[in-house]
Amino acid sequence: MSPMVEDWGIELAVKAGSFRLAQEALTKLLGYQVVDHLEIKTQRGKLKQTLEIVEDKKQRQKEKPQNIL
Repeated sequence: MSPMVEDWGIELAVKAGSFRLAQEALTKLLGYQVVDHLEIKTQRGKLKQTLEIVEDKKQRQKEKPQNIL
């Protein structure tokens, strides 16, 4: 799946509140079923995990004592 289509699917799912509605919207937009709603859900889960890892790293950086010298 194209990264752009993947991003659209995730964004549509978040805005519409439904993975099926996101899949239907992409199908209407592109004229054929490019992705299954479960694939959008899977990709969103992977993105969420990645974002949590990044946020955790940022938080740990803030908590580290800074060496000023």
